[in-house]
Amino acid sequence: MIRGNQQNQEYFSRVNAPIEPPRPVIVILLMSMINEKQPFELRCAVLYCFQSFLYKNELGQAQIVETLLPSTSDGMLSNINRKVNLELILFPFSAILDVSAGQLLCSGFFSNDILSNWFVAVALSHTLVHNVTQKEQLLRVQLATDGNNPPTSLLAFCSSQLQKGGHHQRRISLLMLLAMWLSNSAVAVSNFLSIPTNIPYLTSQVGLVEGDDVEVLLQGLCAFLLGICICYNDNSVPSFTK
Repeated sequence: MIRGNQQNQEYFSRVNAPIEPPRPVIVILLMSMINEKQPFELRCAVLYCFQSFLYKNELGQAQIVETLLPSTSDGMLSNINRKVNLELILFPFSAILDVSAGQLLCSGFFSNDILSNWFVAVALSHTLVHNVTQKEQLLRVQLATDGNNPPTSLLAFCSSQLQKGGHHQRRISLLMLLAMWLSNSAVAVSNFLSIPTNIPYLTSQVGLVEGDDVEVLLQGLCAFLLGICICYNDNSVPSFTK
């Protein structure tokens, strides 16, 4: 009903779930998607519903990304970025009072459940489809990963998680998100290249000789991402020009 229909998409974005206090139905659905105790089929259905909400919906994409951006005051951007509470997904349902869709998506990155990592990476990538503006906006998102350290950008966090290795499904989902993020955006590519370990990591993965079918798939995605870094490179990072 909502996929590709702007009027229905706008209506869907305003629907609240019949609970107290009222919460947007999008938030309630995303809570189910990142909850590993929910049935796999339900979580997949929520992901497709969320994708349908964002399909050819620039306003909806902006609304989701907006929930992660720095707060505003008198129309001016605040110098203090909104931090994402990484423990949101651990809270009981009744304790969640003011959680945004964007916060839930980013919280899913920190779940130990591999499927949650996959779902949020794919869902977040759909906020960027054919939308260069939101690709640049997402570069401003900051994550408070540790109370003792300064926040890190979402792009830097995704890069570091990719390089840590771990389960192949998590790495594939991060590569998918990064490829969508950097494609057609010289600004995003420049930010990615400014992290000095990214290109050495990608080239090392592409150069691997041995590997099973999964590793070959990872190699292919690394090569694809490396190609994007060449294709949309404005030569603004001296160490990694075309």
